[in-house]
Amino acid sequence: MDHFKESAYWEAVHKLTRLSVSAQSIGSFEHEIDIVIEKYDNQISDYGKNSLHEIKQRLINGYHRN
Repeated sequence: MDHFKESAYWEAVHKLTRLSVSAQSIGSFEHEIDIVIEKYDNQISDYGKNSLHEIKQRLINGYHRN
């Protein structure tokens, strides 16, 4: 992964991990996640995209456990 794509990937990961699940419905939480992923979609590698979707799934699974 080149430096620009790697930097964009880590910025997206940071933003995803900072999303707050408190007082949100799962629909609005998923929407916020999708906005972050879409913002970085053309800036990261395919591997990075797959990784962000894995993170999305983990965040949603964590939401359902709470």
